[in-house]
Amino acid sequence: MKAALRIIALTSSAIAFDGRYGTGGSPGNMSEQAWQSAFENPNATGTYKFEAYNVSERFPPNKTVDGWTATIRVANITDDPGDDTPYPGIDISVQAPEGMRVPTLNSSRTNSSDWHVCIAFWGPSRLKDEATDDAQHDDGDCSSFLDEDCLEALNAEAAGYYWNGEECTMLPHMPVKCEKYYKDYGPTYGGVPGANLSQFESGKTLISQRPQTAGKYNAMTQEEAYDYAVRGVWTVMINWGRRDPDTYSLDDVLKPSLLCLRTRNITGGSEDPNAGTRTTGYVPMAVFSALMATLLLAY
Repeated sequence: MKAALRIIALTSSAIAFDGRYGTGGSPGNMSEQAWQSAFENPNATGTYKFEAYNVSERFPPNKTVDGWTATIRVANITDDPGDDTPYPGIDISVQAPEGMRVPTLNSSRTNSSDWHVCIAFWGPSRLKDEATDDAQHDDGDCSSFLDEDCLEALNAEAAGYYWNGEECTMLPHMPVKCEKYYKDYGPTYGGVPGANLSQFESGKTLISQRPQTAGKYNAMTQEEAYDYAVRGVWTVMINWGRRDPDTYSLDDVLKPSLLCLRTRNITGGSEDPNAGTRTTGYVPMAVFSALMATLLLAY
């Protein structure tokens, strides 16, 4: 089920429109099956391992476990019913460790059940160009290009975006301590899986985007869109906890997951924006280049 995204008001009229975003499926009118089939032969991928909580246990947890993975893929989308122009689609998923049962809503569980998760993210356009360059060798935890003050501030913002019993609270703001790396204007996106964590099962889309490649204003060229999709760094914040805003203690605050995701494996023959030369031998990318010469989880 596709969810609507809640967007914080833009603070500058100079912000370019990056394209359409989606959660739980494609950013347009494609079915989940059609969207996923497009990524069977991706142009670029990136998979990152991180620690989080065992959501198969009762809440609250007492420790983190390894085995969680986040994957970003870029693929040529040619059959979107809402677009007659191919574009580089972006798909991000987060998968629970193998064998971990994720809570889902059914007849025995309701939205008031134990686990509630809130997710917020910034698209690649929020990161400054120099920081994007520096992030090309990051391992997904943001630590290679953000300093300790910024990391601490981002984790504090993520920890403050929690389920308060009715909804996820105020979306994260850009910390002043991160202004060296991030632009202080632009949208923040957020979603609410809530108690239904089935989105963390294998192969399901968590976040998707199609770059803006058509239209009179702010449209990217095909090369710009591909560079954006392959080099762009997504800042994703996952808050695993819930708490009563009036009675909680610091012991109730779970450690959020802070991820910086980008592709880092280029499929043979696909273009590598970080390389000195490019080739288009890979069939989907060759088709893409030829045709384009003229990307509150709520249930």
